Amino acid sequence: MLLFKLFLIAILTLPKTLLAGLLIEPYVGIGSFSYKGSVKYDGNDSTLSSSTLRGPMYGGRLAWGMGDYGLGVDYTQGKLNDGGENSDLRNLAAIGMCSFAPFRVWLGYLLKSSRTIKNSDYDIDSTIEGSGFKVGLGWSMSKNISINAEYITVKYSKDDNPYLSELAETDSGFLLSMSFPFVIF
Repeated sequence: MLLFKLFLIAILTLPKTLLAGLLIEPYVGIGSFSYKGSVKYDGNDSTLSSSTLRGPMYGGRLAWGMGDYGLGVDYTQGKLNDGGENSDLRNLAAIGMCSFAPFRVWLGYLLKSSRTIKNSDYDIDSTIEGSGFKVGLGWSMSKNISINAEYITVKYSKDDNPYLSELAETDSGFLLSMSFPFVIF
């Protein structure tokens, strides 16, 4: 019993930075992204008409934290619509996090972003790929509920459509989400 009490006192008096844990944080939200760019279609240069994609998104963060800092991955998926075309979006990012209660900040590099565009007019699905950056701010309402805002920008340069020879598209926008973080030691 004395050994247990000494162990408990030692754990409670350790500096916070020496404690480590695994953060698991699923989230749901709504995304809004505008896109612009240019494309070479059948040998002709064309400017993409600027439009805004909106829709529900979900994902999760998995990070290893030590004290107020952490490193991990963030995966986001969503179904977006601009009024005419539907798009399936997927992002995978490496992130670094910092928290100062009740707020958290994270920066991320999108290792891979893909958007599958479903064009109902021509019955053609096309997938574009690229990479980008994200920055986020979260406010913890309670221990396991957080409200988050993220700014995301992606540059797409690859397309699987055989009629497109060059693609230069930039998407940027916001993701507002509610997450449910918990830490496992």
